[in-house]
Amino acid sequence: MTEAGQPTKKKKAWRPRPQVYWWHEKYRPRKPKYFNRVHTGYEWNKYNQTHYDHDNPPPKVVQGYKFNIFYPDLIDKSVVRAPPAKGF
Repeated sequence: MTEAGQPTKKKKAWRPRPQVYWWHEKYRPRKPKYFNRVHTGYEWNKYNQTHYDHDNPPPKVVQGYKFNIFYPDLIDKSVVRAPPAKGF
C-alpha cells in the first residue's frame, strides 16, 4: 500500500503474442508410425523331440521380429533415412 492507502499496481512485463501459422500443425515433429510382429515357432531339438510330439508340442520360442516403419508426413518424400540399427 502507498502512503495514501491506495493499493499499488504491479506492471506486467510486455510479451509478444505467439504467432500461429496455418502450416504450424503440418510441419511439427512427429514420430513415425510403426507396426511390429514377433515370429514364433517350435524348436525341435533333441530334448523336445524326445519329450514332445506334434499332438503335444513344446513351448513356442521367438524366432524373429519384423518391423514396418511408415513416415506418412515427410516434407520431401524422395529422401528417406532409415533409423540407425542397434545391435544386440
